[in-house]
Amino acid sequence: WPRAWHFGGWALGDGYLTDLYPALSYYNLPNLVETVGALGVFGELLPCAAVFCGFTSSGGLFLARSTLVACNTAVACTTADLMLDLWLEFVPCPSKACTHMPRLLRVRAVMQGLLIRSVSEAGRIVGHAQRRRLVANLGRRFNWFGEMWPGAPAVERANACRSTLLRGVVAAAAVGVMVQNE
Repeated sequence: WPRAWHFGGWALGDGYLTDLYPALSYYNLPNLVETVGALGVFGELLPCAAVFCGFTSSGGLFLARSTLVACNTAVACTTADLMLDLWLEFVPCPSKACTHMPRLLRVRAVMQGLLIRSVSEAGRIVGHAQRRRLVANLGRRFNWFGEMWPGAPAVERANACRSTLLRGVVAAAAVGVMVQNE
């Protein structure tokens, strides 16, 4: 497997393009890394706010529970993205260029693709944070196709809607199972 951070390093600088060329930037739903990051932040802030506002006095127990829910939801979101990628690789229109390859190798390639995409997304976020532009650039994407394909953001948004919906369904099911097993 190639070193994944190599792609994160590229994205570290590529994220600057959204500030450099705002006309070629657009907003989109959160990607996997932004979703997991938000779960981590809210998973830790929610119990602190509950204790501060007097909703609960057992902050430690509430924090542990909240962290567990956030971690399980993050795993569910990652699983949802992996399931979607596997579905797209094998079911609707399998790539003719890859059908001769063993299935296990194709599964490994899908997993590697998710890792590389996630590390790249994380690199972009780290770059925004280093430039002190994180809040302004969360959810912001650069249209690499520019004027060659003005419809690219619409396609990316449709893909993001599909991913976000699946993440929400799988995460809700995971939380439902957690609650039911108490």
